[in-house]
Amino acid sequence: MVTPQRSPHLQERPENAASPALPPRRRISLTGEPAARPVDLTLPREARSVALARRFAVDRVREEVPDPPDELLDRVRLVTSELATNGVKYGARDDDLIGVTVRVTADRVRIEVHDPNRTRPRMRSAADRRRRNHGNGLHIVAALTDGRWGVGARPFGKYVWAEIPYAP
Repeated sequence: MVTPQRSPHLQERPENAASPALPPRRRISLTGEPAARPVDLTLPREARSVALARRFAVDRVREEVPDPPDELLDRVRLVTSELATNGVKYGARDDDLIGVTVRVTADRVRIEVHDPNRTRPRMRSAADRRRRNHGNGLHIVAALTDGRWGVGARPFGKYVWAEIPYAP
């Protein structure tokens, strides 16, 4: 049985106690499960969420990489856009939410988009892409990340991740 966790903002504290400092990033679990991977940003299943995810990812890179090269920011924009679009279009339904996580290390940016659908994305064949005139997103992601992308399981869904290498 999972015990629900209370928000630290709802805990009672003495009137004269100092306010607790908030962490630099609010981490939210889409499922509320302790084993679930936390996300940095939750968004509704709406077309505008893709632009918000893109802006969030670029802002996170600008916060953590001193004077990031334009090429890195362009890759982050495009990869985030493709992953978030797939999350909105195929990974979520109706009132579902998607989550976005961005982690910056010394030599790469990792972007994850979480959604409640367990169906794993697949790369479309060239013939299928020509016939349907879509299905290029994961091919673009693979090209921009040197093939560093994949899918992980969540308690109630999945996350699609991609890592963009860069030289500091």
